[in-house]
Amino acid sequence: MKINFDKIEVYTDLSKTHAVIQDMRKDFANFIYTQGHGIEDHALALKIFNGNEDTEYNDSELAIIRSF
Repeated sequence: MKINFDKIEVYTDLSKTHAVIQDMRKDFANFIYTQGHGIEDHALALKIFNGNEDTEYNDSELAIIRSF
């Protein structure tokens, strides 16, 4: 599955009528890097940080992403 972390839509209000597009690669990768455990989390953090819109994530990586 592909996830484009450099173009994540973030809602700015509770009614979800206004949103902004943000590059979340650095913030999300840093969060996984600092809060994660093990080499798999570290590798995924680097993959997200260096990724682009064509980066594919496998099922185990998606499970880690969902856990965060």
